[in-house]
Amino acid sequence: METLFTDGITANTAFSKIKISYENAMYNEINQQAENDPYIDWGAGLNVLLISDSALGRALGLFLYISTKTSFKGVKFCMDIDQIEEYLNSTIPDIIIYVGIQDKIENYHAIPMAQRKNRQVMVAMFDFLDDVIESECINYRIRYAFSSNKRIRDGLLYLKQAFEDNKKTFKTE
Repeated sequence: METLFTDGITANTAFSKIKISYENAMYNEINQQAENDPYIDWGAGLNVLLISDSALGRALGLFLYISTKTSFKGVKFCMDIDQIEEYLNSTIPDIIIYVGIQDKIENYHAIPMAQRKNRQVMVAMFDFLDDVIESECINYRIRYAFSSNKRIRDGLLYLKQAFEDNKKTFKTE
């Protein structure tokens, strides 16, 4: 009798279904917030780059929210390094937001790539705020983080303050 080593496949399939369901629920929740929240007067003249290859529901929801509820000049969502490089060849971001931990580590290369064009680019993480995310932020020198489990509006108001803080940091150097 042959032993079948397929438990991992079964577990991964179940986990994937749960993750997809969760991301769909998060997208719907963020979309509902976008419909109900007032406009945030922030972002005129600024470009935002959203990067995610794993938390797609939250990434698309955040993209929709920022696109409709702020005055950012440009909001772009990229999923991989090729898309990131293409974007950086034509646009200089002021803010990079990673949505979830990246499955493709090379997506974090966007940070030094963008810093070569804009030394003051602010980098933030949008995810569950736990020890794993804290380690990820420390590892990739992501200074700011806001919770995907709280209202998007509150997170963007935090980013607005953080953006001003980030600018002051570079003025004092």
